[in-house]
Amino acid sequence: MTTRKRAAVVSLAALLALTACSDEPGKATGGSSADAGRAESAAQPKAVAAQTQPASPPAVPASAAGGACSLLDYAGVASALGVQFHVAVAGGTAQAQTCVLKQSDSRYPDLTLAVAPTKADAKVYASTVTPKGSAPVSGLGKSAYSRALAPAGPAGAGIEVGWLSANGRMLTVQFTLPAGGDAAAAGGLTPKLVDLAKQVDAKK
Repeated sequence: MTTRKRAAVVSLAALLALTACSDEPGKATGGSSADAGRAESAAQPKAVAAQTQPASPPAVPASAAGGACSLLDYAGVASALGVQFHVAVAGGTAQAQTCVLKQSDSRYPDLTLAVAPTKADAKVYASTVTPKGSAPVSGLGKSAYSRALAPAGPAGAGIEVGWLSANGRMLTVQFTLPAGGDAAAAGGLTPKLVDLAKQVDAKK
């Protein structure tokens, strides 16, 4: 697993850990994001929903993969980020769901969405989940942040946006550039990724 993928697992792990803490005392909710093994399993792909040639828009919608992919659509992502994806991979557990969008002919760029239910309020989210050094994001959920992700292995620089929704969900979306993609290029996409996050947040 690359360092970038470990980072995605850690983000999912943080969601799961806070989810577990928000349940009734003495009751485990299932996988906790602090449980690296279970979180890594949650991040593994379980189903490929659609794959077509890169030059053509996918005939099968990303939502066909189910799970967190139901919150994404290829056209909306392409409109927000200027990148056309062709493959949707859903995974996760009962406690957290993931969706990865990829292109059919390359490993990167990719887009990863993680979703987990929670009873946490904005104060707990900000103090427990929000990474140190991240930037606050306004107009998204009850509490939100963005942060830069350093290049790692075959992955270029990336951007992560995380937020606490008004309907009891914690979500993170990561966009990763191909190798050679630098922090400046990724940073320029932050407002676009925030706009995409707002689209996702509007879907219940």
